[in-house]
Amino acid sequence: MGEFMGSLILGLLVFGLIAVLVFLITRAFWCWYWKISARLEEQQKTNLYLEAIYKLLAQGNAISAVTAETLLNSEGSGGTVGGFSDSDIPDL
Repeated sequence: MGEFMGSLILGLLVFGLIAVLVFLITRAFWCWYWKISARLEEQQKTNLYLEAIYKLLAQGNAISAVTAETLLNSEGSGGTVGGFSDSDIPDL
């Protein structure tokens, strides 16, 4: 009975090792086939670009806030409301 249990355990270990190897090989194939790593790289690039855009927007908002504060606190010239005139509005 002890010899049978030893060979059973050895058989299960060999089967488990083969199953893990087959899983890893098929996983690599399917990741290649569906271009998962290429998609991941592109998504990481997109995240970097979005971070850069976010930083630029945050920097631009800070500059806009300072500019608006400066315009509001400046002495208004004749005919303007709140220190603003039509020429202060940028063309789109």
